[in-house]
Amino acid sequence: VQDSFFCGSVELENSFDCNCLSSVGQMQSETIELCPNEILEANYSSNQFLDPNDSLIFVIHDRSDSVLGNLLAWSGSPLFERPENTIASQTYYLSAVVLSLDDSGQPLFSDPCMSVSAGTPFKYKATSDINVQGTNLACIGASVRYIGTELPEVDYYVWQSPNGLDTVINNVLLIDSITNEAAGPYISSAILDGCTIGLSDTLNLEITLPENDANAGPDQILCNEFSTFMKAEAPQVGSGFWATANDLKIEDALDPSTSVQGLNQGNNILIWTLTDSYCPDYSSDTVNIYVAPTPIANPDQFVVPIESFESEFSVIENDNILLNESLSIEFLSAPKSGQLINKEDGSFYYEKEEAGEYLFEYVLCQENEECSALCDTSSVLLMVFVDPKHPGVFVPEGLTLNGDGINDILIIDGIEKYPNNELTIFNRWGEIVFNQYDYKNAWDGTYNGNLLPQGTYYYLLVTSITEKRNLKGTITIFR
Repeated sequence: VQDSFFCGSVELENSFDCNCLSSVGQMQSETIELCPNEILEANYSSNQFLDPNDSLIFVIHDRSDSVLGNLLAWSGSPLFERPENTIASQTYYLSAVVLSLDDSGQPLFSDPCMSVSAGTPFKYKATSDINVQGTNLACIGASVRYIGTELPEVDYYVWQSPNGLDTVINNVLLIDSITNEAAGPYISSAILDGCTIGLSDTLNLEITLPENDANAGPDQILCNEFSTFMKAEAPQVGSGFWATANDLKIEDALDPSTSVQGLNQGNNILIWTLTDSYCPDYSSDTVNIYVAPTPIANPDQFVVPIESFESEFSVIENDNILLNESLSIEFLSAPKSGQLINKEDGSFYYEKEEAGEYLFEYVLCQENEECSALCDTSSVLLMVFVDPKHPGVFVPEGLTLNGDGINDILIIDGIEKYPNNELTIFNRWGEIVFNQYDYKNAWDGTYNGNLLPQGTYYYLLVTSITEKRNLKGTITIFR
């Protein structure tokens, strides 16, 4: 029998009331792949026919044909949030269902005229847990590195931080120069095809800064000593280490109380730095160790023209001193001729009386508040000359070949004014023991590499070969 409402062909054995008038329509057949928390929405053909007593609903279940399987959720539209009891990567179905509702508006799934469409297959992509490794305590100014689990298939990672979202290619987040604004929660997400396929737990970052400051101890002043003992304050948190801007030898750089060797004259700088695992190098203090040196006074030699009444000379220009120290100079002897006036600044006036060579000694001292006088002595040779034919030239009367650095070389002051000169030295038998054109102040009293015997020698200095201007005299060699 087929009724006029197209309810279907029915074989009747007994009486049958054909009141099932509704048809359900069709759902899309293509499979939908969803992100883990994506809204499910399927296409419905809307070609249903409803009996006035029936309603159209949409049901999520787990059966692929036109029969309802295990019911997971239902709604009046084909739009669903993910049901809590669905399993990732497992296929489920969204079917259209025509049936009656009870008085409270709930579906009567026992309705004998219930009509179910073949469902739209769908499944949710699987998610993975991301384990984030990194510190939850950091120091201001430090750098923090977070490393999340590296998933096999990922387009990129997103890190949610207190400062917003940071998108990075790999699973590592690096935060340079931590500030207070960096404190708070951090979450890592892995993204593939626009879906979040990995998510980490929340890691809360706290910002800290140890309260104690580095204390390297007081500055030191040493009196010509080149080692000392350091005593810094040990840290309450973490550890400390010594470093130096100078080339110094620290016995134990990790010990707040340690010795240091090889100090240099003048200022030496050592730095005591505090550090710990959360706050590397969080505080530093500098200690200055000043080594007051003994000055080195070197011999001086000055040529004094007789025609000038007064001359000024400095005896410290060739001495080894520290200019920031207080200096004092005292003459230990006076020249046999003329008057010496100490200017108290390393220089002196000399008022000459007659030609000749005059030697005097002085003591040079450097002083500071911590150290008593550190002194050295040396000598000054004044050579007063007069020679109207050879102005500005002075030949000393002797050489002392004893290796003391004074008068070991024949120095003819002013010879550079006469580049066309010739110097010849004779022994007492008239034999030439030295001869040189354009003399360069280098003769050391030797002949054929051997020191000449003690005695008197004679020199002939031609200051102008073309004009035949000669200077003669004697030189005594002392040994």
